[in-house]
Amino acid sequence: MKALSIGTNQVEYVEIETPIEEGHIKVKVTLAAITHADVALSMGADKDKLPRIGGRIAVGLVSEAPESTGLMKGERVLLSPYRDGKVRGLDIDGYLSEYAVVPMDCVYPLPEGVTDRDAIFAELIAVAVRTIDKLNVQDGEYVTLLGTDYLSLILAQLVDYYHAIPIIVANEDEGLQLAQDMGLTYCIDKRTTDVLSRIRNITGGVMTDCTVFEGLHPVDPQLAIDATKMLGRICIVGTDGYIGPIQADLSNIMRKRIVLTGATNGGRNILTAINLLATEALHVDFFQPKTIDFEQAKDTLEILSTTPNFNGLVLCRID
Repeated sequence: MKALSIGTNQVEYVEIETPIEEGHIKVKVTLAAITHADVALSMGADKDKLPRIGGRIAVGLVSEAPESTGLMKGERVLLSPYRDGKVRGLDIDGYLSEYAVVPMDCVYPLPEGVTDRDAIFAELIAVAVRTIDKLNVQDGEYVTLLGTDYLSLILAQLVDYYHAIPIIVANEDEGLQLAQDMGLTYCIDKRTTDVLSRIRNITGGVMTDCTVFEGLHPVDPQLAIDATKMLGRICIVGTDGYIGPIQADLSNIMRKRIVLTGATNGGRNILTAINLLATEALHVDFFQPKTIDFEQAKDTLEILSTTPNFNGLVLCRID
């Protein structure tokens, strides 16, 4: 069985065996994601974890399953990014392979209305749900989101779903246009607008209740502190720890008595994410990640390792 292995300064296809353990399910992987974590590893981050099969999340078809699981051969399933507190593709091998053998609690049947492509976004949605929970976002609160990456725009939809008010701040045309296409009311272009004055105007002078920024996004994190009101909350979000150093004057956190937290894991919210997709409470069809075949994955990962600030997804079809 062919898989994509990330080694120290080397990415290669390898042949691996996947014996079926008791209580496990064998899945034919059909669609997997290449993420920022795969790129970081290919660039030499966490060399002690290498070599590693990449790919933290995938969709596939059940190939073999114990009768007790209730899963039928050929049933579509989502494969969890997490196992026993460990992250696929980082701490343990991931899903960039033709088949995967996984424990029962790492397999989620997909409703008919959720496409394979949309299901790949389930982890980002789950992390967004986790972020909302950690910030304890309330009805009518203002939530400023720094950036227009996939996670930030999913968060904006979720903030609106929970009857709070999202404010997007970014500095690139494509992301701001996408935010507007999604129907988000408050989209601030950092390049042409005094951001703090605009947020002050939107919020009636009190500033934002919560501020969120994705650790990879090139927006000054000092804005998160300056835009947040007294006794407000800030969350740094991401799906891995490869965010690089964050420079900001923390004195205003103390003066304003701001609560600072972080969110990187959505493991307990995968089912919620699938349900949000199934009920069309959230939409990810706005996003257009690149899609490749498995045979292109090696070259693609090598190219991405030279791409500054990559923090999106590349979808990989596996026949």
